[in-house]
Amino acid sequence: MTETQSLSAAASQQRFSVVIPTWNEARALPALISQLHGSPWVSEIIVADHASEDGTPEMALAAGCRVVPGGRPAAGRNAGAAVAREELLLFVDADAVVTAQVLSALTDHFADAHVNLVHFPLLPLTSRRFIHLCYRVMDHYFTACDRLRTCQGVGTLIAVRSSVFRLVGGFDETILAGEDAYFIRQVGRRAGGVCYSHRAQVEVSARRFLIEPAPLFVSKTVLWGFLRLIGSRRSLVGYRWKRYDQTERNS
Repeated sequence: MTETQSLSAAASQQRFSVVIPTWNEARALPALISQLHGSPWVSEIIVADHASEDGTPEMALAAGCRVVPGGRPAAGRNAGAAVAREELLLFVDADAVVTAQVLSALTDHFADAHVNLVHFPLLPLTSRRFIHLCYRVMDHYFTACDRLRTCQGVGTLIAVRSSVFRLVGGFDETILAGEDAYFIRQVGRRAGGVCYSHRAQVEVSARRFLIEPAPLFVSKTVLWGFLRLIGSRRSLVGYRWKRYDQTERNS
């Protein structure tokens, strides 16, 4: 068997435990669950719910998901990972679009035993040019970090081996903002094998930009990214936690 055939055979055996942290996501979640249920690479879907009041956990249970108590994103991801059965963990936000192309690319990457974490460029579902510009700049930054092996990223979609997840202690729940970037940085520093792949894009809503003025949010994100890049857990400025208005999903 050739090396290419061996990688192809290994990829066909890859299956993911998908963990979705939620907080009143009853409008966004059904589309994501439908995408994941149709994939041969998804073994289970775990919804880690933060005391939703809109029927999110009931809807998830009815759709065949496993539901566990969650919290803010870091706590929710950790809670879901704690009960996951598969060696491969896929953390994804409820407002993301996970296509077959994304899942196929993930399985191909993890067929390589040296790959420990994979994430992709994001494509915002909006017509606002400023937001698209922000995401393009972020893509160039992550690409540069990947080439320099400094490992940065965001938590919209992160796939990681559970053994490596445990090695770094999961997501740091004491970090007020940017715990996802810190997690990716820790995997890069302690285990290596972080891959920022352009084989696919992950579509995601631009709803975060609706909570506070876009220049303010961008400025804070740049600050948090820099702090995580140098290994700091500090945030200096607060993150405004708010339940999203799902009617603005494609603003």
